[in-house]
Amino acid sequence: MPITSRPTVLTVHDLTLLHDPGQYRLAKRLFLPYEYRRALRRADALVTHTEAIVDTLRRADAGWGAKATLVGLPFNSELY
Repeated sequence: MPITSRPTVLTVHDLTLLHDPGQYRLAKRLFLPYEYRRALRRADALVTHTEAIVDTLRRADAGWGAKATLVGLPFNSELY
């Protein structure tokens, strides 16, 4: 996430790397969790498409959960 003084919104699709890092190669396990957490901290709002991600954000950090917003998908569709 770029450094800016403007309000920012981060779309969160998946947090597997934070709660199940064993699925990823060593380089990603070492570098990306820091970047994920930093982006989640710096964002003014977090948007996601599933209640599971909102719950994960709330469990991981109360501040992240407070910023999280669930948005609906059009036509009851999936993202994948």
